Parts: sequence; C-alpha cells; structure tokens
Amino acid sequence: VSPGSTTYTEAVTISKSGVFKAANFKDGVKVGNDYVQQFNMHKAAGAEIKLTYQPSSTYNPGGAYFLLNGVEGSSNYGDGQWLGFSGVNFDALIDLGSDQDVSSIKINYIVKNNSWIYAPTKVTYSVSTDGVGYKEVYNGVPDAANGLKNATAKFPTEKARYIKVFAANTKV
Repeated sequence: VSPGSTTYTEAVTISKSGVFKAANFKDGVKVGNDYVQQFNMHKAAGAEIKLTYQPSSTYNPGGAYFLLNGVEGSSNYGDGQWLGFSGVNFDALIDLGSDQDVSSIKINYIVKNNSWIYAPTKVTYSVSTDGVGYKEVYNGVPDAANGLKNATAKFPTEKARYIKVFAANTKV
C-alpha cells in the first residue's frame, strides 16, 4: 500500500477470495498501520443464516453474520470472528438463495480446554433444495485437541439451497 494505490471513498465490495490491503494517508503520508485481511469467498459467504440458539453474550461480536463473512477466525478467540455457545447446541440454517451444487461443507472451531473452550461432541451437516426434506451428508466426531480445527465433509455433489449445520455442545 502506497500513496499511488487506488483511493477509495466508498464501501468496497469483496467478490472473490484474496487478500485486501488498505491504509490511511494524510497529505501523501501514511498514517497508522496497514489493514490486511484474507477473505475466503465460498458459496455461503454473505448468505442468510438463522441460529436456533443465540451465542453467549461473552462470545458474540455481532451475531450470526460473522459465521459467513468470508473471514476465518484466528487462534485468538477474542479476535471478533468467533461465536461461542454456552449450555446450548450450535444449530444453524443457511439459505444459499438458490439451488447450488454442493460437494463439501466445512466449519472451523477453536479448542482451548484451559480456557473452557471445548470442541463440539458431534457435528452433522444436512442439505435440502426445498427446506423441508433434508439429506444428511456428514455425521462425525470432531477433533477435541487444543488448537484451530475444522470439521470438513466431502461427498458426491448434491443440489442444495439450504444447509443445516449442527454441533452438539460439550455441556460442561
């Protein structure tokens, strides 16, 4: 990022995966630190998502939107990209807006057992074209060791508009 970079005066639309870099300039001199953010623009990025249970107020930077904003959370659970659920399961319904070919689904989660942040005990993914009849495409037990983790399902291509994601809470 330099004084010769493109100047933006309005919101910037991110439409594909990549790294976005920005900086503030005053009279041609950079002021402050660069803003650098990796975006992963998958099929569900920006899609409508509904949660059956709300996240804990302690781990809720602004609601379900953060789950599909194209930004992955870091190993710092306070980075503003994680939602935490205390005493309730994670149960979400994603609406892709139209039928899409879907052959993989992935959620990321963080485990910090010494901070009382535990892995789900089970994860299931189900897909549907009509929002009524669902086909389960994944049912697994996630890795519970400390660190950044994901539960990834790869399966033969299915048509889907709706995706249900369920993660059973540890209930500690």
